[in-house]
Amino acid sequence: MECGVVFVSDLHLGRGDDRLEWVVEWLEENDACVLVSLGDLGHMADWNLFEKLVLPRVRFYAIYGNHDDLLWLENLRNLDGSRVLLKDGEVFSFSGVRVGFVNGIISPKGGWKDGIPRKTPEEFLYVSKRLKGVDILAMHEFPLPDGFSQEEFGSASLAARKSVLLSKPHLVLCGHVHYRRVLPNTYRIGDTRLLLLDSSFGYYAVLRSSTRRLDVMNEDGVVFSVGI
Repeated sequence: MECGVVFVSDLHLGRGDDRLEWVVEWLEENDACVLVSLGDLGHMADWNLFEKLVLPRVRFYAIYGNHDDLLWLENLRNLDGSRVLLKDGEVFSFSGVRVGFVNGIISPKGGWKDGIPRKTPEEFLYVSKRLKGVDILAMHEFPLPDGFSQEEFGSASLAARKSVLLSKPHLVLCGHVHYRRVLPNTYRIGDTRLLLLDSSFGYYAVLRSSTRRLDVMNEDGVVFSVGI
């Protein structure tokens, strides 16, 4: 089995269930070498347990959402010494698939809330410009898909949509709207496909680099696949 890159979003660890056990199972079942969190990893009483169970198995990378322990992420290192928290505009190549990252969510005036910075629409757009042409644009914020109502999802989603139209990736990976029960699925933003992940309900994605596809999975196996 080829080495897999596992993407999760909105795990919200620390909610009193077995979500960390899910993560370990997903890594082992997919022979994963990399785990990527797209934000809202959550807050655990004992992060040592996460480090003990995850870091010996994979290299772990993360962007922050609006429910993360930012101080812990900033100081965490993989066993090889690499930083866990990805920088805005950083691009990783996973076996030839270029993935670019944007941290955080959008607020009209920016600023900080609960110890986590928010981006203004202009700041978010500035980062996205630097990622033009990546295969996958990874973010926590939910960019408004074609056919969705701005009145329902707000100005932040509209601003994130503009960033996608500017950067023109093949695929966008995001989370953030699990509270609205938008099902993990593929949507469209112009010529770009949008894949929404919600790991709090047991969904995750695995990058299969040899076939350039993402498999969206749950406990029953592959739910659907998306070519890149």
